[in-house]
Amino acid sequence: RRVLFRSSDTEEEAHKLHFIKRADRFVLLLDGEKLASRTKRQDVVQRGLLVLRSLVAVGILNKQSSIQVIFSKLDCLDKTDSNVLGFLQYARNELARQYSNTFPRMTVVEIAARPQNNLYSFAFGVEDVLSSWLKDNEPIDIKSPQQRVQPQMDLREADLFLWRHPSGGV
Repeated sequence: RRVLFRSSDTEEEAHKLHFIKRADRFVLLLDGEKLASRTKRQDVVQRGLLVLRSLVAVGILNKQSSIQVIFSKLDCLDKTDSNVLGFLQYARNELARQYSNTFPRMTVVEIAARPQNNLYSFAFGVEDVLSSWLKDNEPIDIKSPQQRVQPQMDLREADLFLWRHPSGGV
């Protein structure tokens, strides 16, 4: 968690997250409990936007990346409060404004996994999230230079061979 937060501060820190390139999907989880706090909500959203910006700047995330932003702990938010509703809309608008062109496959989801009230059913929204993870993704051509992650130089020769010859050299 700390490394991800630090990645929003410098590109050097963002480079440390090079392994994210290999993921089928990048999930940015925004904590609803913190979003419920007037003093923390702006920081939560801005930090999330900065993480995305840093990962784009260093080339870890790109147009082919599948991004899912999850507003968690929805039950912690007072949906009758116009400030909360307005802020959620603001956060959605900022994500769309800044990243809809960068990430055409970005989705925004709200969940309440273990709600502490009766406003949401148990695991509200979780099934949709998990089923979206299990759907077949568009096939990615791993031979495409844009999709192949540069190997770390401390790999064994056998691993470097497999990187150079994705089909196993056969």
